[in-house]
Amino acid sequence: MHRTSLRAPLAVVLCGVLTGAVACVFVSPRPGDADPPTAPPVVPGQPYAAALTAEWVSYGRSATCADWAGGDGIQGVRVGRSTIAWFFSDTYLGTVRESTPAFRGSMINNSLVIQRESKRTTVTGGGACPWDRLPAAKPRPLLSSGRHKQWYWGGDGMVVGRHVVKFFHRFGWTTTRYEPLATAVTTVPVRRLTARDPAKALRLRPRELPAVTPVPGGTPIMWGAALLPAGDDVYVYGWQANDLRVQQKRLYLAKVAQRRLTDLTAWTFYAGAGRWTTAQAGAQPVQPYGADIEVSSAFSVAQLGGRTWLVQNDPAFGSPSIVAYPATAPWGPYDPRQRKVLYRAPGVGDDAAHDYKIVYDARVMTPLSTRDTVVIGYNVNTVAVDAGCRSLNFYTDAFYRPRFITVPTAEFTRRGGQARGVGAGTETPAPSIVRRQPSQWFHTWNYPEGCPPVPAVSGVTATSNSPGTLTLSWRDAGSDVAYRVYRRPAGSRGDFILVRTVTTPGVTLDGLTSGKRYEWRIRPINWKNHSGPVVTGVARVR
Repeated sequence: MHRTSLRAPLAVVLCGVLTGAVACVFVSPRPGDADPPTAPPVVPGQPYAAALTAEWVSYGRSATCADWAGGDGIQGVRVGRSTIAWFFSDTYLGTVRESTPAFRGSMINNSLVIQRESKRTTVTGGGACPWDRLPAAKPRPLLSSGRHKQWYWGGDGMVVGRHVVKFFHRFGWTTTRYEPLATAVTTVPVRRLTARDPAKALRLRPRELPAVTPVPGGTPIMWGAALLPAGDDVYVYGWQANDLRVQQKRLYLAKVAQRRLTDLTAWTFYAGAGRWTTAQAGAQPVQPYGADIEVSSAFSVAQLGGRTWLVQNDPAFGSPSIVAYPATAPWGPYDPRQRKVLYRAPGVGDDAAHDYKIVYDARVMTPLSTRDTVVIGYNVNTVAVDAGCRSLNFYTDAFYRPRFITVPTAEFTRRGGQARGVGAGTETPAPSIVRRQPSQWFHTWNYPEGCPPVPAVSGVTATSNSPGTLTLSWRDAGSDVAYRVYRRPAGSRGDFILVRTVTTPGVTLDGLTSGKRYEWRIRPINWKNHSGPVVTGVARVR
């Protein structure tokens, strides 16, 4: 008699408040998934973190070449009773339908997803299909900098009148990696976002604010990281770092009438000790540098439980914690002694044992929050790259999508450093790729250009087993390392001829002249076309 297993994973129905009504998603585990963990009780009418997280996994895994497959920096603006505009920073577009889902499409630096009830539509700056065959169709971000090696990542946004006002931060690639350069503000008509069939391409026009750098050698103040409406006014929060290498960020604050949010001449700036100034150059940090607290580049400020709370991921690199600090006023000071740990993401750590995973971009999701429940979204990513400098995201899609937690609003009135009653989504199972071959994986932040040195080729042998051919073989230099093979007649002063680029450690050169000696050259290259040490040799052809 055959025995039937009773431990097959069960399908799960997850319910939550998504766009003003209770909605459910049906999540069917893939073969091999573990049994789903016991979920916290579902409170009718309240958001359910597991459902919110599962929805983005489902949407990403059904992506076509022009659709959102994954992204970070999520920030939402409710533009209608059943419509939310979700802005993202770095975004993968393309299919993830392999047997082991992974991001195999293209990446742009910002995008938009319009959610109307349960339907989602990806909006970019155009292009994307079929970009791999038509260069002119290469995908474009929602907002382009138009500058070489510079891009925009998203700040906060809100509805003002008939427009969504969205802040962006321009960054550039330098020897310090990501250098903050300027703040830009954009506007989008609400009617464009609430249309029955929103356009798949939208061109935004950035207007950059005059940049002020408080400390020589530091960054400008990056305004619009968080917005806090207060009646007819709005508080605009920004951050600034004095040392680009360390990037310990200080919190800055401005205030303006909502209807003049995009007019910098109408802003007043917090100047310390309860004073305000009309000159941006007179702005002072809310908290002293190096004291009390630091801020992340993405955070939220919200009125909860009768106080103002700064909500963010812990700025310490590699920390798994999402934390909150209270203040009695929007201008602080925020009290580190009352720091509340809202959540610690599981399995996070910037080492090989944890797949080099990090937590970042924690923000309050205002469109999903209710009177009784605060929804916070955050991102998990991996900073692992292999020997060929290809991201671990190329091998699994388990990381690069938003996660959500739900925190009871009452928690922000309760004393205590650890929040209770917090709900969280289920982590997507990830294959143990790094742990299987830890020597093949590297921490991208440990290298100035993000890539480990291209490994040298070693153990080359050259044999000629048949007339007019020469076979070269060598040891594998590492995952995603390719090899350019060149040759020329021995003793020639002419240029080497590129014969072939191969991804396996061996190649046969044919069409050679029997009895002649040839000089060969092998140049290893990584996925970003950086080259490693060249190996050369001479061999005679039969």
